[in-house]
Amino acid sequence: MGPSGPTGPVGGTATVVATRPVSAAAGTLIFNTTSLALELYDGAAWQTFKKALPASCKEVLAQGGTADGVYTIQTAPGEAPVQVFCDQTRDQGGWTLLITLAPTTNTTLMDFAFLSRWPSTFSTSSGAPATTGLYHGSLAPFTEVREEVGSGCSVVYAKNLNRDALEVIRRAYGWQDRVTFAPMFAAMPICRLAYATATDDVASCASASATSNDTSVLGFQVDPSGTSHTWFARGNCCSTAGGSSKCGSDADGTAWAKAWFR
Repeated sequence: MGPSGPTGPVGGTATVVATRPVSAAAGTLIFNTTSLALELYDGAAWQTFKKALPASCKEVLAQGGTADGVYTIQTAPGEAPVQVFCDQTRDQGGWTLLITLAPTTNTTLMDFAFLSRWPSTFSTSSGAPATTGLYHGSLAPFTEVREEVGSGCSVVYAKNLNRDALEVIRRAYGWQDRVTFAPMFAAMPICRLAYATATDDVASCASASATSNDTSVLGFQVDPSGTSHTWFARGNCCSTAGGSSKCGSDADGTAWAKAWFR
């Protein structure tokens, strides 16, 4: 038997276990980490009380999950539950990590030209991601984005996003998709350089907001503060070393990048 778990549907506290005990007394209450459900033994059979999973880290936070760490969420009915890393302490907490880039990943390959080709396994770590991947499921619970590039040398935020705007941002992580869904930089949502700023202040989240988009980079921000080489990763151009830009110099295989949703 494991540590004390959540309160059960008939009172009492559940014991956290991965499998049901071989023998149990009537009234035994467990939280089964395999089925993600409360289960009560009534003396003859196990009764399952499956609670809906939180849809996002913001919902986890509202339910009392205030510690940074890995949680299981389900972004929409019918979507498979997924484990994610939740940042519950920065920028008011409730941030779900859904896109990660390891420093050595070469994104100039066709594997990253389209969103559909991205790996679906992403990092669930608080530090530098060792895994490159992107969440392909529903973005229904989210209205905000936080993107960190160059191992954190530039961070931008976007708020009050509808589902279409969220999808435009996500499509920007495929270097061919980005020019299909946002042919001009002006089609990209606006962003801000600090979360607490009263209003968004970077049109199209790019210094070249009035020009045509291109496939040379991928991700949301493109030189938002005017410093060159400030973007998530390379597209079909230039350095093949991998990873993110360095906020002033090209990707060299040493910098990571992340995108969070809230």
